[in-house]
Parts: sequence; structure tokens; C-alpha cells
Amino acid sequence: AKVAKLADRLSTYLQAIRYKKLGFNVNEIIKTYDEEISKLLDIEPLNYIKDLVVNIMNSLKESNEDNK
Repeated sequence: AKVAKLADRLSTYLQAIRYKKLGFNVNEIIKTYDEEISKLLDIEPLNYIKDLVVNIMNSLKESNEDNK
């Protein structure tokens, strides 16, 4: 159940990044889901992939910033 919840939150986060690139105001969604994903990644067994997920999320954020 924890993995499914994380996957759902990451999917929504990724879609919000896509919408932001299209010019939609989704900053609140991105911020909220970023915080929720961070909390989920502190729970075992998700904490084992925390560094990987954080690196991917940071890469997505940087990519989004580069496209402004």
C-alpha cells in the first residue's frame, strides 16, 4: 500500500511539472506533493529509495527551471 501511495503521489507530481511547463499555475500542488512525498520517503521500506527519488525530483525541478 505504501508503494502504491508513493507511486500515485509521484505521478501527480510529475503531471503538475508538465502542466507548469505549459504555463498553468500549479505551484501549490507541486509544493504540497513535494512535502508529502518527502514524508512518505521517511517510512520504511520507502526510505531505502529516498536518495534515488529525491535525485529524480530535483532533476525534474531543475529541468523545469531551465525551460522558463
